[in-house]
Amino acid sequence: MRHFIKAAVLAAPIAAFATAADAETFLRMVSGPSGGSWYPLGAKVMQVMDAELKDVSTSNTSGGGISNVLSVNGGDAEIGWSYAHTAFNGYKGTGKFKKKQPNVTHFATLYPAAFQVAVRKDSPIKTFADMKNKNMAPRRFKWNLNS
Repeated sequence: MRHFIKAAVLAAPIAAFATAADAETFLRMVSGPSGGSWYPLGAKVMQVMDAELKDVSTSNTSGGGISNVLSVNGGDAEIGWSYAHTAFNGYKGTGKFKKKQPNVTHFATLYPAAFQVAVRKDSPIKTFADMKNKNMAPRRFKWNLNS
């Protein structure tokens, strides 16, 4: 029985690879951390592609917005989940990217992600440029909308 279990454990990855190798196209997606919202969404997208596209086999793995751009650009994945502005920064080599990532294309915006900033009325911060070199942390405020 032990030999059977060892053989099954060794054969499982080979069988999984053989199934993927039988497909004409293998699509790898990098999405988000397993505890976040991107990972299950990415898994579902790839599950639907796998089921609906003939001769296509898929996989989904964890990642993050910036690392996903790097993975797609480097050929480690064909599809990556990211924000549009992060993909654009990667393509241009700006922001957190040290160099251009020319093998990246924005495919779709699946849902908007708003970025909101609020400061107290008496704050010296009036523009985004005013935030440079400031130490900031989110806090809970009691809002007085009547003042």
